Amino acid sequence: SAGLSRLFSERRLHLAGLARGLPDPHDLIGAAAQRLDDRAERLRLAADGRLRASRHSVDLIAARLRPAVLSAELDRLRARAAEFEPRLRAAMARFVDRSRHSLDNFAGRLATHSERHESLLARGYVVVRNGVARVLTGSADIRAGDPLDLEFHDGRVGVIAGSKPRPRTRRQPTPPGQGSLF
Repeated sequence: SAGLSRLFSERRLHLAGLARGLPDPHDLIGAAAQRLDDRAERLRLAADGRLRASRHSVDLIAARLRPAVLSAELDRLRARAAEFEPRLRAAMARFVDRSRHSLDNFAGRLATHSERHESLLARGYVVVRNGVARVLTGSADIRAGDPLDLEFHDGRVGVIAGSKPRPRTRRQPTPPGQGSLF
């Protein structure tokens, strides 16, 4: 038991030596408590400053919301609107005139196009439409048996497409006996 007692005694001495190297817990807590108090005071001062700044901003806004200030601002805006009214009326009149001129121009072009269509039909051209009244522009769009509508200058005729057209026969060359005068 004497050996065990000595072992505990050595361990106690070793532990006491290690404990001397550690800072005092009261000192650690005291430094942290001092920092906490400092930060709390700074936070209180900052909050007070922010509150004063916000109160000042609200006071400035409230000063602008007084009835006399609002009435003066409203009168100023009415005067500006009165300045714009004649210019706006003139601009609207110009816009309407330009739109009317543009519409008249378009109507004239449309009438010319219609007259051109009618003059083409009068010269012998035909407009070919399929069964759903869509204009066909090429022979590839037509199949045998399709109902077609042909528009001439003097009316329309309904027809049924037949087979492919017969190939043109070539003109026989003139006999070499007599030459051309041209």
